[in-house]
Amino acid sequence: PWGRQKLKLSLDWRSLDDVRLTFSRLRFAGSQISGSAQFSNDSWQLRARGKRLRLSAIDQLKPIIRDAGLPLVKGRLGFDVRLVGRGSVVDRIDFKGRPSGVNYADTEGLQAAEDLQGSLSLSVRRRGREWRGGLQLDSGF
Repeated sequence: PWGRQKLKLSLDWRSLDDVRLTFSRLRFAGSQISGSAQFSNDSWQLRARGKRLRLSAIDQLKPIIRDAGLPLVKGRLGFDVRLVGRGSVVDRIDFKGRPSGVNYADTEGLQAAEDLQGSLSLSVRRRGREWRGGLQLDSGF
């Protein structure tokens, strides 16, 4: 499903306790994704970024869209996601999304939204057994 790739990988191995892996040019949904994984002692960080992914080309979204009764969804999404943790535990999740030119129709095919644009940010942190954070939505929603 991913087709041919020209993935670029880079490994910076300073010691067993300090390793960084970066990747770029991973083609997905009509765009490219880049990211990194960094491991230092017991802590780690994973990050991925994508620019202008075509929503209609993301097969994993198709069942969600269909179940919501939206037969047509078009547009693009830029994103930046970061997970930070220690050992096998995630301590923090940050997500920034930038939808642009999003259009969708209702079940009868009538245009329900046209050219939605904006940004959304989600940041949550683990404090003991609880998760706390915030969500921010801006313009066009």
